[in-house]
Amino acid sequence: MNHRTVLRVRYGETDKAGVAWHGSYVAWYEVGRCEFLRDSGISYAAFESEQKLFLTVVGMDLRFMKPARSDDVLVVETAVTVLDRASARFSQRIFHQGATEPASSAVVRVACVDLNGRVAALPPVLRAALARVLQGPSATETQGKSQRAPVVAADGQSVP
Repeated sequence: MNHRTVLRVRYGETDKAGVAWHGSYVAWYEVGRCEFLRDSGISYAAFESEQKLFLTVVGMDLRFMKPARSDDVLVVETAVTVLDRASARFSQRIFHQGATEPASSAVVRVACVDLNGRVAALPPVLRAALARVLQGPSATETQGKSQRAPVVAADGQSVP
């Protein structure tokens, strides 16, 4: 599922020329992932306190195609593309509101770690929430709409 989060470029996120600073994109992608989880039934703050686990960014491939400027309205699109035993990969794009071509794209890999920073398996509550979102509506509800991409584990097997 492609989840969408709308945000506005704040003045403090730009450089002297009014163009969004490249580091702002990292924060915007984080907002997109957190809202994706929230709308999947997982509050990240509750996840941390209840599960005693964290989702740590371990890799990011970030591309810039078009600049964002102060006061632009942006849409952060987020989808999970891979679930492994202890990590997930998100495909994300940022669009100017109403645009069809992205201003930026990112592939972000997060690993699940415990309080000591050791890798831990994704807990069933998180895996189940993501599976519910990724399974989407029934086939009759998707007629005329794009289908959601299946989640595939690193070994090539579909993740239920």
